Amino acid sequence: MLRWAPASAIPDGSVAEALAPCERILLARRERAADVAGALETALVAALGAPPAASPDVAAARALARTVDRHGQAYAPGAEPAYHDRHHQAEATSAMGRLCGLARSHAMLDAENVLIGVAGMLAHDLVHPGDGGDPPALWRRNRPSRRSPSPARRGRRPPGARHSRT
Repeated sequence: MLRWAPASAIPDGSVAEALAPCERILLARRERAADVAGALETALVAALGAPPAASPDVAAARALARTVDRHGQAYAPGAEPAYHDRHHQAEATSAMGRLCGLARSHAMLDAENVLIGVAGMLAHDLVHPGDGGDPPALWRRNRPSRRSPSPARRGRRPPGARHSRT
C-alpha cells in the first residue's frame, strides 16, 4: 500500500511556497541545453535502482533519446515548440523514472514494464506540433503501422498488462 504525506507535511504557508524550490530547479535547468540522454539515464537509475544492464530494450530507449534530440535540433534556433520541446520531454522522463521506481519498489511493476514506462514517456511528444490544438491527422500519419508486431506477438506483455506477484 502506498502512503501519501498528509497535508501537514507541507511547510507552513501556501502550496505555491512549498513548490517554489522545485520551480526554481526546473527554470534553472531550462537555462541550459536540454539533456534528453542524461534525463533518460537518470530516469532509468531512479526506476531500476541501478544503472541498467545492456540489453536490446535499453539500446532502443537510448536510440529513442537520440531521436528526440535530433527532432528538436531540426527546428531553427528559437523555433522549437515552447512547451512540447526537449526540456519538457526530459522533465517528463525524469518524473516517470521516479514514479516507475516507486511502483517497482512496491512490486507494482517489474523491470521490463519500468523500461516501457520510461521509454514511453521519453517519446510521448516526439511529433507533437507544439500547439494546444488537437492534431489527429498528424498523430494518425505518424503512428506506427498497424502491421508492426504487437508486444504480445513479440513474446512480451502489452504495456497495460498487470505484473503478476506470484
